[in-house]
Amino acid sequence: MEASFLVTTTFNFKFQAVQDAGQKLMDVANIGVPEIEQRLKALNQAWGELKQMSGNRGDKLNQSLTFQQFLAKVEEEEGKRLKWTYNKIIRKL
Repeated sequence: MEASFLVTTTFNFKFQAVQDAGQKLMDVANIGVPEIEQRLKALNQAWGELKQMSGNRGDKLNQSLTFQQFLAKVEEEEGKRLKWTYNKIIRKL
């Protein structure tokens, strides 16, 4: 979640600047307004999709981190159990 937040926050300023520039251009220009509107709409849609994909990626990374932490704990416990078993065998000898 943190990574996706950084991506969207960092690029949100640039995205907004492009949106603002497009709006100003439409306010000033008499030519190409429908095309500018269309491109701004497509840009807005693509930006929404990118933010969604970024959020999904962040979720997957967090899930992966949780799983890796779980595996590390399992390995630690297995190591403790093997050491305990080894010590029990050694004491019997």
